[in-house]
Amino acid sequence: MECATAQLLLVNYSVVAMEYFGAADDLANLVGSHSKFKVAQQHAQQLHAKCREALSALEEHRLQHGCNMAI
Repeated sequence: MECATAQLLLVNYSVVAMEYFGAADDLANLVGSHSKFKVAQQHAQQLHAKCREALSALEEHRLQHGCNMAI
């Protein structure tokens, strides 16, 4: 039986991870533009933290609930 909560947490993590990857790509393209780079860097750092929180929530749920969904 699949766990709906784990699936929701996995989808949330996937969405945030894709946003983070996009921000990292944007950051790579802004090398040499100091002011834009700094703003993009802060955005990427925020998304990195959000991504870690989403993954942590999924892992914590899996540990507490015993879900065996692969990440």
